[in-house]
Amino acid sequence: MIDSSIIGVKNLKDEDNIGDFFNRFYKSDIARNFGVYRLSLHVFREEIQKHIVEHGLSALFYNTITCDEIMHSGLHADEIEAIVLRRVVS
Repeated sequence: MIDSSIIGVKNLKDEDNIGDFFNRFYKSDIARNFGVYRLSLHVFREEIQKHIVEHGLSALFYNTITCDEIMHSGLHADEIEAIVLRRVVS
């Protein structure tokens, strides 16, 4: 069975971009054992919106999305909601 997961990649230096990541990845030994691909957020946007309509926004926090940005312990529910809506709507 082939195991797949969705991961995020974020550049930590202003001079780097996602192209740099892919170039470095495919030059490394790890590329022999792992396939890496890029999916636009547009691929998931409609499904996420549909899920919110059917199950409510709070369903995202309990079992489908975990993200450092929204899991910060200092955020209130309304701040988390604004972050998620900004991601889904934009």
